[in-house]
Amino acid sequence: MEGNPPDRPPFLLNQSYRRARAIRIYARLGVMIMLYCLILGTFTRLGTVTGLRIGVFMALPMVVSIVLFRRLQTVIKRWPFAALVVVNALFYTLVLLGALWLITLQIHPNESKEHLGLYYIATHIAWWLFPVFYCDILIVIAARGIARKLGPGVFLNWIRGYYHRPRIEDRIIMFLDMRDSTSLAEQLGDERFSALLRDFMIDLSDPVEGTRGEISHYIGDEAVITWRTPVGLKDARPLQCFFWFEEKLRQRRGHYLATYGLVPGFKAGLHVGRVVATEVGEIKSEIVFHGDVLNTTARIQAACKSFGASLLCSEELAGKFDHPSWCEFTPLGPALLKGKAEPIDIVRISLAPHIRLPEDRTAELHAPEPTSALTDA
Repeated sequence: MEGNPPDRPPFLLNQSYRRARAIRIYARLGVMIMLYCLILGTFTRLGTVTGLRIGVFMALPMVVSIVLFRRLQTVIKRWPFAALVVVNALFYTLVLLGALWLITLQIHPNESKEHLGLYYIATHIAWWLFPVFYCDILIVIAARGIARKLGPGVFLNWIRGYYHRPRIEDRIIMFLDMRDSTSLAEQLGDERFSALLRDFMIDLSDPVEGTRGEISHYIGDEAVITWRTPVGLKDARPLQCFFWFEEKLRQRRGHYLATYGLVPGFKAGLHVGRVVATEVGEIKSEIVFHGDVLNTTARIQAACKSFGASLLCSEELAGKFDHPSWCEFTPLGPALLKGKAEPIDIVRISLAPHIRLPEDRTAELHAPEPTSALTDA
């Protein structure tokens, strides 16, 4: 290709979708608080200027404190639920007290020092706020915990009982699994391999959320990821997810080498079709997908070993993508996959040759595995 190579796609740049989303949420929270206080001041005796000052002194401490508290959240998120509630309640109580103190200074600047103290505010002015505040914290933490268990995009559907009855949906399915997991488990031992798998799946979170995917479930070292077809076809999001995850592992190479002495690789298969989605189970319920498309996707993913490929896709799905410039499609022809009566046209997908990652040893992430017969995949 002549001339300067085009810039790398935005999703391959050093970024964190969750961090960017959190910043947007905090910014909106701050703006909403200031607007509320501004409107409150405008239509009360406080006045517009005082209302705006109250909004600033209410929003800034809360937003800044929440941003700083995120670092602690990464440490305590695996703590027991009761400990999470206590730590969050103590932290946000201090933030609330500080904000109320600043507000009191704005409304009653001439009050005595005794009436402007934090103790006086907590026991005389805003004592009724704290029980409500603690209940809110409990509800938020519980809702976040449930949403984290169900996965992004599933929580609201679960709340409204959407999957109480079977639903037919068009979905793109990806089966993604760690390479050589059996030999890695033998090499690292059960405990260290479990820690490796935990880090591996955590690093998968950004690419999945950033492309609006949903993790249906985990099967050992394998993740089943789905997109509603219109959502997934836009900007070739499943392909973005795959190469974004590849880049994520490249960026985290130092961590994996220092901790485990290796960098995990992965492979994936993609297919599209109709599935039946429903909630199953009574003692322990789960939202599951049924349909031949899942079995076919699993077989396509297993064929990666035979073709020495990292990402394989059915021709049916590949033809629906807009074939973005940052990746190339290599038809491999029909393949008779294990358990399938009819051959399926397979396409290998890889980054386009002009997309160059920073100087590293990225190839180790996806070293081809020994080939074998397709029927053994």
